[in-house]
Amino acid sequence: PHAVWAGVSASPDLVALQGEIDRICQRLGLPADPRKFSPHVTLARLRNSSPADVAQYLSARGNFSTLPFRVGRFVLMSSRDSVGGGPYIVEEAWPLVGADPLASSRFASASDASRIMR
Repeated sequence: PHAVWAGVSASPDLVALQGEIDRICQRLGLPADPRKFSPHVTLARLRNSSPADVAQYLSARGNFSTLPFRVGRFVLMSSRDSVGGGPYIVEEAWPLVGADPLASSRFASASDASRIMR
């Protein structure tokens, strides 16, 4: 395995957002991603991990669940290749329409968020 990830429900709004991103990328002349859209959050990137080690770790800790929660902003992030992964750079952040204003204003700007993410 190369990564551990958590799947996210594909709500109609999320699918619409992904479709709009595809259309904008196409207008900009960027190549389409041939993979089927699969909303997820990457939890870990793995190097030199055996399937048995990953299975053992997840079986001991893999039943994590959370109550539903609202997301207040969309953050576009990029990562640079490096030993150990990251660093992750916040390129831009946008509040989501209809989101809780307190949740979306948690970071005053993308640069504030990038300092916290390091």
